Amino acid sequence: GAIFFGRKPGSPWNDERVRRALAMSMDADLWGDNYSNRAKFEAEGLPVNTAWFARAGPGYSWWLDPQKDELGSATKYLRYDPAEAKKLIQAAGVSTPIRQTYHFVPNPGRDPLYQAMLGIYEANGDFKFDQQAHPDFNLYLTQIRNTGGGFDGISVSFYFDHHDYDWTMYLAYHPSSTDFWMGKANEDPKMTDFVNRQRRELDNKKREQIFQDFVRYDIEKMYYIPYHFPVDFQPYFVAQPWVGGWGWWQPYIEQNPAGGGQILSQYWYDESKRTT
Repeated sequence: GAIFFGRKPGSPWNDERVRRALAMSMDADLWGDNYSNRAKFEAEGLPVNTAWFARAGPGYSWWLDPQKDELGSATKYLRYDPAEAKKLIQAAGVSTPIRQTYHFVPNPGRDPLYQAMLGIYEANGDFKFDQQAHPDFNLYLTQIRNTGGGFDGISVSFYFDHHDYDWTMYLAYHPSSTDFWMGKANEDPKMTDFVNRQRRELDNKKREQIFQDFVRYDIEKMYYIPYHFPVDFQPYFVAQPWVGGWGWWQPYIEQNPAGGGQILSQYWYDESKRTT
């Protein structure tokens, strides 16, 4: 998923300095500590594992960890630095607060998490978001999501990481996708080439290198804010001991039991632990 921008002529989001400034206004640790419920779990002796998103989540073997500077010079755009964000906005010549509309489809399960993100973005006084709910999902698709950036404001696309990152990468960055939120007028040929090259590469290690090069470039350009949530955390699940398969391969990805097509491939019946 990603936070995507309206890209009409005159939009402040057409300037990468403004997009970077928004990214640098996010305190990922603050958000992650709150929504992983770290303090309460750890008070009970249960460790909480969290990791920052950097376009791709930590479930992938090739994931680059921003907290370890694995993105090189682009790492700074994922770090909380409101003073530098303010400088970028000033350099862009945009008056503050930058007032924009946040478009969303109501979802009681996720809305509080997004509201907290907006609050952190606004905390430095450089951004202010009005909120527009779209109860009709089909109208949201036609008026916001599938317009190629032909709207005013920002919105969030939420979907789970697929086991093969091609699915996520294609949706966001190939101009033939309905989720190509930049719009064809803003297509970056280098991004399109990243998508096509990884699809042609049969050597898995070389393909993973393409993904990593893509992520570094992606964070540098900040065409989208590279997450739907800034931090991923491994949840705890309660299940019978004879249900096997919790986080057996890609824990940050597979532990979400609602992920499309994952349940049957993830869980199994362990007869040796059956007690009744």
